[in-house]
Amino acid sequence: MKQHTHEWLKNIKEQTIPPLCVEIFLKDGRSYFVLHVLFWDDNDDTAIIRIYDLRDIDDQKELQEAMSRVKDRSEFGDPVKIHKKLDWANLRIPKDEIVYIIEWHDKFWPIEESIGFKK
Repeated sequence: MKQHTHEWLKNIKEQTIPPLCVEIFLKDGRSYFVLHVLFWDDNDDTAIIRIYDLRDIDDQKELQEAMSRVKDRSEFGDPVKIHKKLDWANLRIPKDEIVYIIEWHDKFWPIEESIGFKK
C-alpha cells in the first residue's frame, strides 16, 4: 500500500494543489492539506511536503468561499492571495509515517492532465 501512496505523491511533485483538495494522514492520526511536494527522492527516507497552515482560519466555510472566487489554478501559488489568514509550512517527514491520502475534488482538482499512475 505504501508503495502506491509514495508513487502517487512522487508523481504530483511540484504541482500546485488547491487548498482542501489533497489530505495526507500520518500514523499518529494527524492530517494535513498538501500545497506542494517539494522533495521526493526514491533513495531518501524523508520527504519534504509543503502543507497549508489552517491554524488561524476559524471557519473553513470562509476559505471555501474564497476558493470559489479563484478563476485560474495558478492563483493558488500564493495562499495569502486566496485568504488573508491562509499560510503554509514545510513538513519534513519520514515517508513511512504517511498512512494514506484523500483526494477531495474541486473545480481545479483533479486537473485534466494525467496525474498519479500511468499505464
